[in-house]
Amino acid sequence: MNDLSALQHAALLELLNGGCRDAKTALSAMRREPIELSLSDVRLQPRAAAVAALVRRDAGLVYGVMQELGGELGGNAVFVLPRDQGLGLVQLLLGRRLQPNTLSALEQEALLEVGNVILGALLAALSDKLDLPSPSALPTLYQGNAANLQESGDSDDEALSLHLSCNLKFHRVESDVLLLLDAPSCLRLRQQLERFAPPGAAS
Repeated sequence: MNDLSALQHAALLELLNGGCRDAKTALSAMRREPIELSLSDVRLQPRAAAVAALVRRDAGLVYGVMQELGGELGGNAVFVLPRDQGLGLVQLLLGRRLQPNTLSALEQEALLEVGNVILGALLAALSDKLDLPSPSALPTLYQGNAANLQESGDSDDEALSLHLSCNLKFHRVESDVLLLLDAPSCLRLRQQLERFAPPGAAS
């Protein structure tokens, strides 16, 4: 299911791929080795459907980084990893083995930093070209069941869902970014995307 027109989808791909390139540069500098970050899927769908997909794929147990959007986009941006993938990513970044199923304060800080880099780059790519506000709130760590992401939403809320692949040497980490938006914010996003038409895009 994807509630984006061909023009809107093409615009999003162009903008978000630029954000991925910026995030890749920042993460490579953090890790001091090349890191590839690629966007494999973008779709706009009901929030319940987006959350249900996470629950099915990740058995519901996730780590994440959440940031309030504010301004003309009401809702939250969430960087989400399955629990095992989240532990593995932090282990790679810190270069040490972790205790299973837990994150120390230092490890939580590392995960927050990664999520902040990725969310910041993707949201900046949207705000710069679509005349949308950048988030001002600090990101927070999310731990628990992905199903809880649906609890604070209304039935007509939607989610812009992105699937990301992060490739390090000998390792691959799959993650998702959800922009959990209320109905007026979805309308605003669609309107702005229609105005941003990349070269060669068809309606």
